[in-house]
Amino acid sequence: MLISTEALTEVVEHDEGNATVTAESGIALSQLDEVVSTRGQFVPCEYSQGATLGGIAAANWSGATRLRYGTPRDLILGTHIALSDGRLLKAGGKVVKNVSGYDLGKLFIGSHGTLGMLTQITLRLRPHDEKSVLWTRSYASWNEVSAAAFEILNGAFEPTLLRARDTDDGLMLDARFDGGNAAVGAQMGRLPRGAQSRELTLEERRGEYSPTPKTDENSARVLAALPLQSALSFVQAARESSSENIAWDCGFGFVRADVLVRNVKSLREFAENCGGNLTIESAPQNAKTPDFVWGAPSSDFVLQKRLKEKYDARGLCAPGRFLGGL
Repeated sequence: MLISTEALTEVVEHDEGNATVTAESGIALSQLDEVVSTRGQFVPCEYSQGATLGGIAAANWSGATRLRYGTPRDLILGTHIALSDGRLLKAGGKVVKNVSGYDLGKLFIGSHGTLGMLTQITLRLRPHDEKSVLWTRSYASWNEVSAAAFEILNGAFEPTLLRARDTDDGLMLDARFDGGNAAVGAQMGRLPRGAQSRELTLEERRGEYSPTPKTDENSARVLAALPLQSALSFVQAARESSSENIAWDCGFGFVRADVLVRNVKSLREFAENCGGNLTIESAPQNAKTPDFVWGAPSSDFVLQKRLKEKYDARGLCAPGRFLGGL
């Protein structure tokens, strides 16, 4: 049985004063962004074309701008949830200080639809900044890129994103700065010379910064979540294994890359040996087994199984799609 949220597209409430919006889960992020943009605010989530509010929340998906804005789990204040047995749950609300004890809604954000269906979501908004500038500089090696990134992270800067990319034109470091004219201008004046920069339009500030994944049958798009000090070693290992479109969010140990399917296992072992993990964001359909996508279950898997049994005892919600076949 399939359930669609394509009719759940209503904006329930836009509270400008509290900078929050409540909307149904099937609305496209781009559409929601357009609605709140008319009042000088925006949805601080990265998203690809067609991504919905519920989909972003269910996957807790985030990109490079999490450096400033956080993840959906950080931004979502309240949720309405439909369980497979017909129960309806409500968690949180529309202001930050409204939860006493454990926030039930956090269980469902990032659960990939395996516990229940998000039907309505309240999240924080941000005001439009006066100025947004994207700064890009090329480097000769990953060591140079890493050194430059850490100079920015440890310096008098407040980047919205900081991403290193392996492109056909060489290694690039992108830094984006948002804020008032004076603040952005001061930061740009402290950056290394020899770079390109351009002011972004409101339209360019939206959406995602990740390269489009390859779609051939031999490649998979991976996301490695690593301790920050291990990210450079993983990037170099990925490059040595003929990976393409490598993108490292330098404020964190998050690395995305297009990897040959046959090399996923070795790179996953490398990530796990560094104290991290590796998951698959896209892959050929015939390769999408739970173990390939998520890796082996961790020691807390028994707790995840208990949550599944409590909220979806009949196993009707996205069966077999998540870690360990949940």
